[in-house]
Amino acid sequence: MCKKFLKAALAVLATCLMLGGCSDNTTDPTSGFIEGEAEIQRSIEASRAAEQTASQESTSLESTSLEETSVDEDAEFLFDYVNGWEFCFCSGAGAWDTTLRVNKDGSFEGVFHDSDMGDSGEGYPNGTFYYSKFTGKFTDVEKVSKYVYEATVTDLTYENTPDEKEIIDEMLYVYSAAYGIADTEKVQFYLPGAQTDELPEGYMEWIRMLHFYAYVGSEFYRDIPEELPFCGLYNIDGEDGFYSYNNSGINRVYLTNKAAFPGLRNTRLDLNDDGTYYCVDKDEAGAYSVINMCFKPQKNLNAYSDTEEFVNHCIYNLMEGATFDDVYYLDYSYRDSTPDMIYLNGETTFMAGWRDGTDENSRYYVGRMMLDGDFAYVYAYSASHDDALMHGEAGSFFLSSLTRTADPGKISCANTEKLAHKITGIVIANGADPTSLLVDEVKWVTWGDKEMMEKYGLTDEDMTDDYAIVEDDGNYKVYQMSERCPIYVQFPEEGPFREFQTKAGFRQKLSGRTYGYLMELYLDENNVITYAYEPYTP
Repeated sequence: MCKKFLKAALAVLATCLMLGGCSDNTTDPTSGFIEGEAEIQRSIEASRAAEQTASQESTSLESTSLEETSVDEDAEFLFDYVNGWEFCFCSGAGAWDTTLRVNKDGSFEGVFHDSDMGDSGEGYPNGTFYYSKFTGKFTDVEKVSKYVYEATVTDLTYENTPDEKEIIDEMLYVYSAAYGIADTEKVQFYLPGAQTDELPEGYMEWIRMLHFYAYVGSEFYRDIPEELPFCGLYNIDGEDGFYSYNNSGINRVYLTNKAAFPGLRNTRLDLNDDGTYYCVDKDEAGAYSVINMCFKPQKNLNAYSDTEEFVNHCIYNLMEGATFDDVYYLDYSYRDSTPDMIYLNGETTFMAGWRDGTDENSRYYVGRMMLDGDFAYVYAYSASHDDALMHGEAGSFFLSSLTRTADPGKISCANTEKLAHKITGIVIANGADPTSLLVDEVKWVTWGDKEMMEKYGLTDEDMTDDYAIVEDDGNYKVYQMSERCPIYVQFPEEGPFREFQTKAGFRQKLSGRTYGYLMELYLDENNVITYAYEPYTP
């Protein structure tokens, strides 16, 4: 039973967390599309079959008509905000959870259920079902900060008296308290946008492993957003953490990019009342652009025949009905080597590339798609046939820097710095100030480039791993980095994952190395670095 569940066991159960075991009313946006999940999901569903047939109303969260009372300004704002979100307390492993919904007057209703098919006896061969249907009210709301509110739990009542038992359809029903909410007087609500590094450790213990980790190969891939991308509810005394999915049809969560390509300007930003949006950022020449959009797909992910149908639906909406060709899909063979292209803050995304137009007039697109609650998100870049910046690794790294935000002002990734030229350099060390780097400019000659090989007197024997670095003479220059300069390191020390670096993080990596990074550096007209990434080297 879940009351015996130990938080310390979260790490042991981590491999199960991708299952997203929550209430039967909550749709897991990744369900059925993670390798091996279908078989595991069937076993979980089988273990729940008895409890589902025993009571069709066991997980019903229909609103009850509680008498409305006046609420103060903070409470009115809070309850209006969280109304329509379904809060769930679960581990992600096992068949237990507590779900509740909050009404605009602060009243709430919910259901707890757990089952133990092995705990059977005379008269109940189908096992034991722990169940609680409850109502209550949140009062005395106090605003702690912009995204944090505190409230008191009152009037907690039950449809069945806790600890009473009865046998229904050869299953023992044990009526229970509202697990996760019954053992506290005070709770805190966390709205989307709350800084995750400022939330209580007791809350983050539940949320980190359930939402922001993915088990990749033999290790975990962690992707914790700076801002909480959903509503949270925290039992202060019991240190129990609820999360939520937005079921209200009003979106308050947006995609954003931690990096910005140089030269992009926002050319379109449609923000709709329901939170859907369409944003386009382009460079002056129109060589490349970024589209960030959110729409309501009108059906959940499981309703699509397969992932390709979902992806094609996303592309169709992104292209606003225009034709597209040559669609290719990123399959799960990439999951272990590039998890940042599959997972976004713990949610599964799907990636595809496609083309629009023909020959020299063609443009190619690469995008990531995901479903979160009632909304589908698509983030894609588009580049012309002869564009150099977005081809290959640069564009892939850019797409790996996505995260979620509650601030619609961060939807655009426009960066007005102009791109002038590119150099290849070995970043030797940090400069004297936090925004500068010491760079030795070099030439990177690839095998088969006869003109460059002849210019520098290189033979085939000089081409180690099919390339050679020349003019690395140790003479360096000091280059400043722009305020929003994206930095990508291909193989960070933590594992084989591509990684977006902050300036502080990159400086720390440089200070611990005995050799530099070979980097592609994009400079503006003032020789300020506007974009830097480590290209693939064998």
